[in-house]
Amino acid sequence: MGLIVNQNDNGEYQLISSVSDESYHPEKEWISEDEAKKILIENAFWKFIEKTIEIDSCFPKDYYINGIKDYKSSPKSDFLRWWLDNAYGENSDKIITERFEEISNRLKLDIKI
Repeated sequence: MGLIVNQNDNGEYQLISSVSDESYHPEKEWISEDEAKKILIENAFWKFIEKTIEIDSCFPKDYYINGIKDYKSSPKSDFLRWWLDNAYGENSDKIITERFEEISNRLKLDIKI
């Protein structure tokens, strides 16, 4: 993800994707510093959720174990297919949240939110 941050003379910000030129806040041309922080923090949180699901899906197969990586099978493609099928459709927030909660409960993650 590439991010372009612009600031105007009033101290307001624009957050724009350097990949697609799309605004992170299409409903407003300029946003406050707190609104920019909120967007960036929420994006970082969802990346954490995505990474958690990826690790659960791919470990240990997509990792070097004792200096060796097993290239025979790659669960990464299975994870990516799951992510594409579930992260961009109806109820995607619910599906991803349920998957994260299942992982968190199963592994007894010590994450207090």
